[in-house]
Amino acid sequence: MINLNCQGGSKESEKHIVFFGNSHAEHYFEFVSLIAKSKGYSVSLFSSGGCLISTESQKCRTAYEAYSAYAESRDITLIAFRWDTITESEIELNALRNILLEAKKISGRVIVLAQPPMLAFEPDKVYNCSRLKIPCEMTKSFIDDNSHNELIKKIALDAGVEFYDPFQNINRSELLSKDNKVHYYDSNHLSVYGARWLFEQYQSNAVNSVFQM
Repeated sequence: MINLNCQGGSKESEKHIVFFGNSHAEHYFEFVSLIAKSKGYSVSLFSSGGCLISTESQKCRTAYEAYSAYAESRDITLIAFRWDTITESEIELNALRNILLEAKKISGRVIVLAQPPMLAFEPDKVYNCSRLKIPCEMTKSFIDDNSHNELIKKIALDAGVEFYDPFQNINRSELLSKDNKVHYYDSNHLSVYGARWLFEQYQSNAVNSVFQM
């Protein structure tokens, strides 16, 4: 899927957010759009699932070129990728540094979003086992490794931009599910329910608001 200027937030607002990334921008879009609407920002999403930062495939280049060309009235630039897939590649890390420097030239603020905690199991498999009444042995837990976010945070801060982790200081007892609504659709992507739950957490933790000006 390629998203070229998918609109969210307060669509008529003159305060504008440009959101760029891969599927991790897509799964955050509902969360960002809800916050933006509450704060009076419009949002434009430019993304393509499965892309690394330096990927040269047609679909990835199309998303990047559309994002790069959309410089008008950009108050905030948000960037989100699956960071654990690039931390071992100096090519990808340098590509990230370049994107951050480019964004700083045309945007009032540049904010890099952390990758969500990753599951140690696939929730869709658990659902299918339950649906088909097949006994499945799966431990419902999270992978306890945040080194990728720490590295990306350092790169962001070194570049003079912001890093925001919406999962800090939240109620982790509800991180997987609440009221029978699962917050992940696979091991590393939020579901729509998860994005809406994260917005509720954001509202109750306003001191860490990414949109405080």
